[in-house]
Amino acid sequence: MRPPAGGIESAQDLLRELDDFRIERALVHSNLAWFYDPAVGNQALMDDIRGHDRLEPCWIMPAPDARGPL
Repeated sequence: MRPPAGGIESAQDLLRELDDFRIERALVHSNLAWFYDPAVGNQALMDDIRGHDRLEPCWIMPAPDARGPL
């Protein structure tokens, strides 16, 4: 999954946006987790924000009756 052209593609891009708007912290999720696979996307999120204490993870969880990997 790719963001639209000119979109935020990395934690560093997001941190620059936060700085521009004087936002101290942000709750972030992974579209990969939302649209593809929660386990894969949540792990990718954790890898992407590692070391960026201003970014708080918001994991995606499937509905209790959802079918698929976790």
